[in-house]
Amino acid sequence: MAVISYDRRATPGRRTSVSHVTPDNFEAARLATQHLIDKGHRQLAFATVAGMTMSRSAKIAGFQAAADAAGLRKAPR
Repeated sequence: MAVISYDRRATPGRRTSVSHVTPDNFEAARLATQHLIDKGHRQLAFATVAGMTMSRSAKIAGFQAAADAAGLRKAPR
């Protein structure tokens, strides 16, 4: 049986018997946010549940990067 871990990275420097597949959460969030900005949206918010995960942290960073690049640094929440 093949086992693949989705959306969880392997621990750097540690051997694993499980393959890992991880999306680029930073770039996905940046692209989605850029799409909204390109459509004229200027009041942006990132809604999420409590707690921080690696993937959620990357998504928030991508969201903020797109907002910063558009000069909307103070607008995102």
